[in-house]
Amino acid sequence: MKIGYQGEVYSNCYFATKKFSEIINVEGADLIPCVTSENVLKELKSKEIDYGVVAYKNNIGGIVSETKEILKKTIIEIISRLEMIIHHCLFVKSEKSFHYISKIISHEQAIKQCKNYLNKNYKYVKLIKGIDTAFCAKELNNGKISSDTAVICNKKAGLNNNLFLVDENIEDALSVTEFLLIKLK
Repeated sequence: MKIGYQGEVYSNCYFATKKFSEIINVEGADLIPCVTSENVLKELKSKEIDYGVVAYKNNIGGIVSETKEILKKTIIEIISRLEMIIHHCLFVKSEKSFHYISKIISHEQAIKQCKNYLNKNYKYVKLIKGIDTAFCAKELNNGKISSDTAVICNKKAGLNNNLFLVDENIEDALSVTEFLLIKLK
């Protein structure tokens, strides 16, 4: 059994996928990072995965636009829904790079969920939409994003990519995201 998910390892969708595999009682399922909702759909259509997991909506950020787009493109069967509380953290490459933040990159939903925090603490820093929170953390760790950039991701994604934690629980309010377990009809 293969379950593809929007995001990278340690993304919020990765943890939702682990919970879904417990819910549908599939021990030892292969969890496949597809990074984007579009890639989840492609993998489902090519039968590379049996199920897909995507973030659908958040109580602060609203409907996830990339998921909304794939739901328009094909007939999807929703197998299960799951709500999870989401916490965001701000990470930089190293402790010394904390003083030189000129950009913050993350998935657009994470940026929306931390809007007030960002306006208050990083008003003059350029915000950049990335394709996934954990992917951005991985890219910063690998040097593919400049060291004057901070990323917003969950704590495990930042720590597992050896990044320096600047601040945690930076979401503006209780943040709850609904995830969908899907397959093609």
